[in-house]
Amino acid sequence: MTTRIVSYSRTGRSRALAEDLARALDGGISEITCSRYGGPLGYLRAGYDSYYSCLPEIDVAPPIGPANWLVIVAPVWVTHLATPTRRFLRAHRHLPPVAGVAVTRGGHGLLDTLREEVAAARPGFDTPLLALTGKPDEPRGRKLAEFVEAVRLVQSAPASLRVA
Repeated sequence: MTTRIVSYSRTGRSRALAEDLARALDGGISEITCSRYGGPLGYLRAGYDSYYSCLPEIDVAPPIGPANWLVIVAPVWVTHLATPTRRFLRAHRHLPPVAGVAVTRGGHGLLDTLREEVAAARPGFDTPLLALTGKPDEPRGRKLAEFVEAVRLVQSAPASLRVA
């Protein structure tokens, strides 16, 4: 069973999480890139586009290739998945099922919003979610281990038991 980590990271924080998950799940990484959010004004454009749901052009490299499952890793911008990740989920509907979504910089009530976004873009799966805030007192290792365990449970469940 192969797992592909699909990651978008503007600052490197989500990329580091994707690398941790790739090691834990023995999966490869495909990175979403988007030139729109680079440079000194990238942060402002990202916030604006997220608020108004403007989805940018993206590239994904290396290609997803054959995989049984995807795990999505992205930052949160204005309480939503980063716009390049939303573009990926909407534009690539014929990909393997999403076994989990991990985000950086989460806040209160965020997981419900993300669950709705993921369900709308990729219906049919009750997807495990992980939100890391980056705060020093956060139990990152424990949260990461629990998320990996939840992803493995999804991956091992018979198709007949998955949410349809």
